[in-house]
Amino acid sequence: MGKGKTILITGAGGFTGRHACDFFHNQGYQVYALMRKKPNLSLPYKVIICDLLSLEQIEEAVNVSKPDYILHLAGRCNVSDSWEHPVDVLSVNTIATVKLIDEARKHVAHCRILIPGSALEFEPNQLDTLKNPYSLSKTIQVILAKSWIQLFESQVILAKPTNLIGPGNSTGICAILGQRIAELEAKHSYDKKESIEIAVNAKRDFLDVRDAIKAYELLLRKGKVGEVYEICSETSYTLLEVMAIYRSLTNEHIHIEEVEELRPSYVASMSAQSLRDLGWVRSYSLTQSLNDVLTHFRNKIKKDV
Repeated sequence: MGKGKTILITGAGGFTGRHACDFFHNQGYQVYALMRKKPNLSLPYKVIICDLLSLEQIEEAVNVSKPDYILHLAGRCNVSDSWEHPVDVLSVNTIATVKLIDEARKHVAHCRILIPGSALEFEPNQLDTLKNPYSLSKTIQVILAKSWIQLFESQVILAKPTNLIGPGNSTGICAILGQRIAELEAKHSYDKKESIEIAVNAKRDFLDVRDAIKAYELLLRKGKVGEVYEICSETSYTLLEVMAIYRSLTNEHIHIEEVEELRPSYVASMSAQSLRDLGWVRSYSLTQSLNDVLTHFRNKIKKDV
């Protein structure tokens, strides 16, 4: 499918980035994986070490790769982190993005760029709905991308993904819970002190990262410049429901302590209809995804022993 096409993937060392590099490589694309530091293992695609806050390094990366497509996955994506380091999160998620778009405009004008935003974006004219600095950073990111489309005709497509889950190291809640369960399994612990805290008022839409990456590839090829495409499962689950699935996947008795979420983030319902119109089909159920998360951490623990 990707024969003869080159893609530059930023944030290639992250959770989604690693999956994306493997997927596009397997689809026949020439992959340039942009990372902040050299990986510890050899990879089947080309690696570019780059600090996205450095205009010179971005320019070099674009000129070396000469991409037909850019998938911009780099950024700070942790809400808690945004409360601790709001300025850093804003810088990485906004300034780095506009630098990348502008360097692509100057050196590879034909290049189509996909910018995944966030389901936590807020309406800029409704400031009272702003819940956290991360939401602010992703909203500004989208405004900047749309501005470069308007001002410079940049070839940018926008995505709004929900919470992505799946095998691999992630800072998401499903990964945190999966790792905790795998650790309890390894210890065979039944001590109530080892209970897992669950925010009873938290509800999320979860989508497998592998389904999201298939959507990204489709949008890079067929998405309309300037459009925002929601990427989601269209079903929300409480974390207690997530834990019920996890419990069905383990023989251990998992103690749960119900707590209130300190800073609940409420997300409006989303629709993947625009993606389905382009031919996207979801492959992974929540149970399949959680099983793969748990398997990943079980294998990691065995390897580390």
